[in-house]
Amino acid sequence: MISHSHESKGTRRAVLFRRTIHERWNGTLKVRTKAMLVRSAIWVMYGVSKDYGQAAEWYMKGAEQSSAGAQCNMGFMFGSGYGISQDYVSAVKWFRNAAEQGDAKAQLNLGVKYFKGEEVPKDDKEAVKWYRLAAEQGHANSEY
Repeated sequence: MISHSHESKGTRRAVLFRRTIHERWNGTLKVRTKAMLVRSAIWVMYGVSKDYGQAAEWYMKGAEQSSAGAQCNMGFMFGSGYGISQDYVSAVKWFRNAAEQGDAKAQLNLGVKYFKGEEVPKDDKEAVKWYRLAAEQGHANSEY
């Protein structure tokens, strides 16, 4: 069991980390800062507090700066409706952006969209293309 004093320390660290990210945000991110934005969103979603709306804001900042990981996560968030209005068209858009940059999870999810015909025309050939790209990177769920 986590002691109460440890929770307080973790909370302080998360708040300080988010404040540091916010202070560094100036509209033009460098690759290192993109990764920090994604980490900040993960802290918000899985760390001290679960604020999906705030996590979506941080992921969007990274996604808009071409972070493939953040774009894939925006696909999940739009698809699930966590922290943001559910929007399947936007989910496909963000999965595609990330998939085209080589993100294996996004490639798998885009393949699923084509296989099922969700917000894109059903196209088994296109689905296999995306599954294969994800599998080539070792994404286990893409290999069958």
